[in-house]
Amino acid sequence: MNMKLFLSKVKAYINQKYIVKYIDNKYWKLIGAEDSTKIHIVINEVYKEEIPKYYPDLDLEKLKAKRPDIYRFRLHNFSKYLYEISDCIIDPEYNWVIVDNKHVFKYSWPLIEDPWDKIKKRPSVFGYMFRRTKNIEKGILIKYSWTNYYHFLIDTVQQIILADKAGIPKDVPIIVPYFQKDIAFVKAFFEIMPLQRNIIVQKRNEYLNIKQLFVGKDTFFSESVKETRELILKSNLHENELNIKSPEFLYIARAKKYKRSIKNSTEIEEIVKKYNFTVIEPGEYTVGQQIKLFSAAKIIIGVHGAGLTNILFCKNENVKLLEIFPGNEMMPEHYKNLCGLLNFTYFSIVGNGLDEKSQFDLDLNFFIKLIDKVV
Repeated sequence: MNMKLFLSKVKAYINQKYIVKYIDNKYWKLIGAEDSTKIHIVINEVYKEEIPKYYPDLDLEKLKAKRPDIYRFRLHNFSKYLYEISDCIIDPEYNWVIVDNKHVFKYSWPLIEDPWDKIKKRPSVFGYMFRRTKNIEKGILIKYSWTNYYHFLIDTVQQIILADKAGIPKDVPIIVPYFQKDIAFVKAFFEIMPLQRNIIVQKRNEYLNIKQLFVGKDTFFSESVKETRELILKSNLHENELNIKSPEFLYIARAKKYKRSIKNSTEIEEIVKKYNFTVIEPGEYTVGQQIKLFSAAKIIIGVHGAGLTNILFCKNENVKLLEIFPGNEMMPEHYKNLCGLLNFTYFSIVGNGLDEKSQFDLDLNFFIKLIDKVV
């Protein structure tokens, strides 16, 4: 290991072990709209009546008493909000909006209530003290989760649509992260989306002083998700993919270099091939090719991961999804809920838990029985 790499590892260790924990996350205070006269509510709606559709067996009052953190997260998932904030600063690294120098607005991080995501990193105290700033009159903050295929299509895009539907004037630009232009699926999407707004790119390590800022979040079951789906399906992103077939049965493989990979994947793939599944790794295809691959799919099997987001592009009405979870950890409900929104049938299977290499085994006999049920 060369000296430069060694020093960078030492710096990263110190930063994570001490600075983030004892300085950054201690210095900043999370605040809500009620804590500052600079924060005004434009929209704040909770669709509590929709919860039984997605969680028919959930007793909200019992959950509130036993697990108030999960209760808050459930309500947060079913909430839509839009805030207007005056005279604030936008942190360049995360999504935080800084108010009055020592406060960060809680809901500038759209999934702040997620109890499994632990404590979110606050802005860098030292970076803030020696900040390089740029002054902006107004903007709409659209910076959260650009690097995740699912969150971009389900959360990030909806923030833009929400601002449009709320009537935020078209002369108010959107503020995006510096790395957005390097993400293939983001670039592909903005080629087809009629944005009708200017874009301000926040540079790396650049803090933005802004007089009027809008920050919002929609629900995961928003009609905007369906609008996004239709927009992409009507685009020409996949029309020229003549060499890509559209099989009815798809198995999404997950290479062992990634987390949550299956140790006995060879045996699993042999099984699905006997049921006429086509084995694919979505990351090896362009966005247009993925849309074409999934367009005719009727049954999809895959480990929990961003590749399952492509169920958005299935044109069949009676799609079935079998999601594989590693086990011994939380089981995110992203794709179960997405199936609920699209009226698809959902199944799941759990492995024997992740080992030290972030891999897991799947019970082959149980897997076969479940495939028989699904097929």
